[in-house]
Amino acid sequence: MEDIYLWQRYVTDLKEAAEWRAIVYSADRKMNGLSGADDLAHNRIIPSAVKQAVWKRDQGKCIECGSKDNLHFDHILPFSKGGSSVLVENIQLFCARHNLQKSDKLI
Repeated sequence: MEDIYLWQRYVTDLKEAAEWRAIVYSADRKMNGLSGADDLAHNRIIPSAVKQAVWKRDQGKCIECGSKDNLHFDHILPFSKGGSSVLVENIQLFCARHNLQKSDKLI
């Protein structure tokens, strides 16, 4: 059982490190006047710390219907309209149904 926990922790650490590397990489490119399509994927990543804070704030359920199944982290101000992935205030939990209904609309 401890081996499973250690493996899960290792995978989580790797994912979080990759997310932060992507954020730093993107910021570095912007500071150096570089941009490109590859920045889109890097900037859309929601850091683990933000996900954890949103999960706690929204109590692990859809803010529309209270469902605890098939949850998505959703940008309040859509990423496509300039919304940030690193601000807890711009991320919310939606079930798949409500997230797909919202699409990239502002509500």
